[in-house]
Amino acid sequence: MAGGYFLHKHFTMGSIRTGFLTGVLLTLVDFGACGDHEAEATGPFSWGSGGAFDFHHSSAAESWQSNLDASFWVEVDLGEWVGWDDIYFYVNPSVTWGTGEDWAWNPDVYQWWLAWDSRDDLNVSVGGLDPGWHFHSMPSAGYFIRMASRVPGEFSPGSLNLPEPYPISLPAARIEWKPFADWVTQAGVFVLDRGEEIDSQVVDELSALAIVEIAWRDEGEEESGWKQRVAGVGAWAVTNGPCGAYLFGDAKLFTESPESWQGMSLFFALGHRSDDGEKWYSSGTGGLTWEGLIPGRDEDITSIAVIREERPDRPEISGEIIHRFSLGEKLWIQGEVLVQNAGSHRDPVDDVKGGIRLGWDW
Repeated sequence: MAGGYFLHKHFTMGSIRTGFLTGVLLTLVDFGACGDHEAEATGPFSWGSGGAFDFHHSSAAESWQSNLDASFWVEVDLGEWVGWDDIYFYVNPSVTWGTGEDWAWNPDVYQWWLAWDSRDDLNVSVGGLDPGWHFHSMPSAGYFIRMASRVPGEFSPGSLNLPEPYPISLPAARIEWKPFADWVTQAGVFVLDRGEEIDSQVVDELSALAIVEIAWRDEGEEESGWKQRVAGVGAWAVTNGPCGAYLFGDAKLFTESPESWQGMSLFFALGHRSDDGEKWYSSGTGGLTWEGLIPGRDEDITSIAVIREERPDRPEISGEIIHRFSLGEKLWIQGEVLVQNAGSHRDPVDDVKGGIRLGWDW
């Protein structure tokens, strides 16, 4: 079973993407098609940790904001440890602090699960799962943030067309099946208790969120520069609530040299959703990611993306550009500028955010 890592969507289905932030990025990414970071392992245990300190300015809030986010994950092979063959346990505790948490320390368990993984083509897991981590996965969009706090200004192409539950991880069961070499089908059922939220709407009774997805995922070959190709479609529905469908794609267009991760990737996603089954709203995103754009900085990442979402009152358009400087194998610093436009002709730019993040991943 693949080890787990974080914050955005990445390439390998069945591996892990941790997504939560309070305006800060926790980026422990199993870079899949975007990098080469290994988990630590001793006997039946594998683990990793990561986090970031964020400092940025918002023109709408007219203030500087800062947050700290840290996380640690561990996965245990219970077959090797206690004789439960093909059973794995994963847990990911986290802590956040700063403006988004009203300066209070907020410990939590982001995700946990038990997984059965005895076959190459089948995986079943139950536990507390984040639907946005497992579905709608675009590897080259993985450096943008999906925040779980109530801080406005979320920008996440990888989570655009999925509903957002609160809390972010829910009791769930998920199955993944690979009928052919590069085809991945998966389905999940997530339980929403009374008083919890879906897309900021309070759930009045016990409900379920169901998601089904089929995708073609080819990570490429080393000789050709790991040119990943991803395409998928999915649909979701909440009992007595909203429903939607989506499609997405991600591909590395070229590499600078064989056996290199360097090069430019393109990603896009389109979605349709309805809250009442009558009026439908569309959303879309597209962007580029380039690893090694600056000469002599082969490990740096540059990404740009645009999102457009229809709202009941007016459309919202936002764009962000980021550049991540690698500071060795474990540290990085990222600069970013985010512009949000809520479609008003009189005041076209609602907010401009700019800032930096200093982060680590082990």
